[in-house]
Amino acid sequence: KKLIDLIGTPRKSSDEFTQFHRDVAASVQSAFEEILLHMLSWTKQQFPNYSSLCIAGGCGLNVSANGKVSKNGLFENILIPPAPHDAGASIGASFLSHINSGNKSVSMNSPYLGKSYSDKVISSIFIDMNYPVPKHYDEDDLIEIISLSLSKKNVVAWFQGGSEFGPRALGNRSFLADPRDESIREVLNVKIKKRELFRPFAPSCKEETANDYFEINQESPYMNIVANVKSDKLRTIPAITHIDGSARVHTVNKKTNNLYWKLLDSFESKTGVSVLLNTSFNIQEPIVENPYQAIDCFLRSSADL
Repeated sequence: KKLIDLIGTPRKSSDEFTQFHRDVAASVQSAFEEILLHMLSWTKQQFPNYSSLCIAGGCGLNVSANGKVSKNGLFENILIPPAPHDAGASIGASFLSHINSGNKSVSMNSPYLGKSYSDKVISSIFIDMNYPVPKHYDEDDLIEIISLSLSKKNVVAWFQGGSEFGPRALGNRSFLADPRDESIREVLNVKIKKRELFRPFAPSCKEETANDYFEINQESPYMNIVANVKSDKLRTIPAITHIDGSARVHTVNKKTNNLYWKLLDSFESKTGVSVLLNTSFNIQEPIVENPYQAIDCFLRSSADL
């Protein structure tokens, strides 16, 4: 009630999104960042020898604030797990059980913890849905076809390996597009994602070249850190650059996701740019998980491939 008295009645989804709502959102974000940095400054004073910071909890999904923390330089390295919100408690419980069983250490080196599907299973789903089974390509041919299609401004529905744990599409369940084409944002928002035009799209980039495009000096494998696009690259990758010149960076490691890294590398060989626009493979619904959902979503979308 106090919040309603102070700010006003909560906006319904059908209500107009006014300048007042924008101002409230911006003010809340600004206050959150100020408080977060104050807490971290105090923490650093108490533990000056600590150079690394791990952020967990739902606030770890505030990518703009995470970017401010990274840029602030209080800590040399920042780690935010792929699912810092409540869903991540399941991983923590598994870790705790592992340690309590007598193991001395535990780690999670990959977010791709979902189920993978064999070619046989995928083929059977096409048959069950009364669709012809597509031609099978070996990996090199597939990468060549997809990277060439992307370089020609086509939108690609990309489904491979195990699904990502957490709320971000990290290269296994994604719609992909050319970041050099600014108009692709409207195509994706209006024809495919069917969402608000102001919402930005994120880049995936080879880990080795991330610093060539973004003001970031560490890995960002889970798309949890916002960084500024370097001034000399603003015109190169406009489709993933937000209105304030920032981007929610996803760095791709060659060992962790080799197929996706190869696609980025092949796209770079054709365009000179090792960045792709990456957004979740869904349309106003949870991200697709299995082949049936992927086929259904693709057919409802305007994706080219």
